[in-house]
Amino acid sequence: MYVPFESLPGHARIWIYQSVQKITKESQVIISDRLHAFTDQWKAHGNSLTASYVIKHDHFVLIAVDENVNDASGCSIDSSTQVMKEIQIATGLELFDRTTVFFKKDDEILALSLKDLPSTHQKGLWDETSLVFDNMVGKKQDLDQWIKPASQTWLKRYLTKITA
Repeated sequence: MYVPFESLPGHARIWIYQSVQKITKESQVIISDRLHAFTDQWKAHGNSLTASYVIKHDHFVLIAVDENVNDASGCSIDSSTQVMKEIQIATGLELFDRTTVFFKKDDEILALSLKDLPSTHQKGLWDETSLVFDNMVGKKQDLDQWIKPASQTWLKRYLTKITA
């Protein structure tokens, strides 16, 4: 059952999909239409899931479910992945790329390939204080810590290699 994202409790489980390309208004309409319909009928073992979605910063699609109502099962999670693959085809966006890191610089989003992190660090494009979207967050309540300095994320392992 679809509910507004804001109404989900902090413990709601989230999945974050990212797009290097900016999600256009046209693509946002497609995503919203498909995810609204999907979350409204999403079930796990025949039980309705209390779920929602939101598009953030024109680069991220978040899906959330309140597992205190009903747990998302493997099959139901697979069905959410399938709808995201369908959205990817319908919009032409790459939503499953996990080799890109997103930084927030002023009001812009900077997407850097993992392989380019050392060279872009040397060029000064980012450092330990640069704000990073840490897509490892798993609960809605963690979204207030979604954007944090690189030194406070999994990127710190790259920082030690780069400065060593």
